[in-house]
Amino acid sequence: MKNQLKPTLRGILGSLFSCALRAHSRIYEPSGPIVIIAPHPDDETLGCGGLMALLARKDADLRTVFLTSGEASHRGHPIITPATLGPLRRAEARAALTALGGPALAENALFLGAPDGELARLPEAAHAAVHAILVNTIRLAQPGAVLAPYPWGGSTEHTAAYELARAACASAGGAQLLGYPIWAWWQPFRLMPQLRLGADNLRLPLDASLRDAKKKALACHRSQVQPSPPWPSPLLPSALIERGLSSHEFFFREYVPPRLAPTARNP
Repeated sequence: MKNQLKPTLRGILGSLFSCALRAHSRIYEPSGPIVIIAPHPDDETLGCGGLMALLARKDADLRTVFLTSGEASHRGHPIITPATLGPLRRAEARAALTALGGPALAENALFLGAPDGELARLPEAAHAAVHAILVNTIRLAQPGAVLAPYPWGGSTEHTAAYELARAACASAGGAQLLGYPIWAWWQPFRLMPQLRLGADNLRLPLDASLRDAKKKALACHRSQVQPSPPWPSPLLPSALIERGLSSHEFFFREYVPPRLAPTARNP
């Protein structure tokens, strides 16, 4: 009973915060192109799978960039290793994208191969390489918005991904950056900053067909949503999955200005 109490309370709290966010947000009316930056496979589905499915219906230009392959998710597992998990999670991501928007969405995905668990402390050369690819992707897409995980959700990887996205937006000439919450639903009080006066919150209601597409896509991430024997439980908590498959997606907007070129020094 005790083991079930905490996840149940987290689920109730997440539902309450979702209701509060609905009252403190405006309807999002998206248009493409869109660039989605995900630190790991499954973040794209949990955070903005409904948005992706909606825009795919409209044949909008969607570009998904996975910073890592999520190969470190099963640390300590007696059978699954990073070497086998990386290719598996990339395949799961392609299947999920196909469920959301068809084969073209999967074919257009980029996997940058940055080391999972190291995004906050990438070596200078690796950081520069990731930055360059993100800047080039944003410049080519000229997106209406760039999406990245909400930075205050409790995951250092998600915080690092948001900062990489923000820096790339600035270098690409400025952009609208939307943070999508994921792990904040596991610790809902981390969403408190978005309930302050003046927070620029957007919500996207999902109809039954969009929720169904999102549910099918999340099921493709089997390594995360199903037990990995001998581990008896899935990696993703039920409260987080419940929020991910709820009737609304939320996005927290920031306008990133262009980075000014450094002023030349006088001789």
